[in-house]
Amino acid sequence: MGEVLLRPARASDVARLIRVCLDARASADIPNLHTDAEDLAFFSRLFASKPTIVAETAGVPVGFAVVHDGWLEHLWVDPGHHRRGIGRTLLAWARAEAAGDLRLYVFTHNVRAIAFYRAHGAVQIADSDGQGNEEKLPDLTLLIPQA
Repeated sequence: MGEVLLRPARASDVARLIRVCLDARASADIPNLHTDAEDLAFFSRLFASKPTIVAETAGVPVGFAVVHDGWLEHLWVDPGHHRRGIGRTLLAWARAEAAGDLRLYVFTHNVRAIAFYRAHGAVQIADSDGQGNEEKLPDLTLLIPQA
C-alpha cells in the first residue's frame, strides 16, 4: 500500500466519497435508505459545512472523516483498504480536531467498528433500541476520552 495522505475534502470528491461510504456501509450490513440524488445533496452540504478530511493513497480517496462539535459524525474507509491503518489515521485526525472527548454512534451489529473504536480507548456511555435513527437499528454511543 502506498503512503496515506490526509487533505481537506473538495467538491470534486463528493461522488467518490459517497461510493466509499456506501461500500463501507454495505460491508457492515448497514442499509442505504436514500436515493442517489439524496446522497449527493446530503454529502455536498456536509462537506461544504463541516470539517472533513480525506485519506488518499496514490491520489485516490479511500476514506474520510467528519467531526463537528466533539462528535465523529462519519468515519468510512473503502472495504478494499481495511486493516491498512487508514481508519487509525482518520481517527487520529478526528481526535485532534475535536480537541477534547470525542463521541460517536455505532450500530450494535457492527462488531468490527466497535472493536476498532474500543482498541482506541472508546467506552460505551449509552445504548438505544434504534427507534431514534433512520435505520431503526440498535446502536451504542461511545466516548473516546481526550488523550
